[in-house]
Amino acid sequence: LAQMLLAGEGDTLLALQSLIGAVGMIAFTYFLPYVFYVLLTPARIPPLYLGWCVLNVVIGFVVMALGLVSSVQELLESSAGIFAGSCEIPYAYAPRDPEDPCALSGLPLGAQ
Repeated sequence: LAQMLLAGEGDTLLALQSLIGAVGMIAFTYFLPYVFYVLLTPARIPPLYLGWCVLNVVIGFVVMALGLVSSVQELLESSAGIFAGSCEIPYAYAPRDPEDPCALSGLPLGAQ
């Protein structure tokens, strides 16, 4: 799973986060509050405000659909396929590598 998500310098993981944000954040921030208000309010909603709620829901769905399409397209472009790509993210710590700053510090390999 890590190899699949980190292939392509981490762009696949970023695209997946973008996909989740396009659906979840847009829904919970923009149109679900209006949907819940219309469905759960006990009082009669004035027609003008009901129209405002419907407009916000429609705009929220459009923005969510555009974000969803964009994120899926980016995910498909950045993914090399399942187990087909190599992880291009540089390592953070490899004490036996001569290019690692810890190896260059002069500390013996066994020192903790």
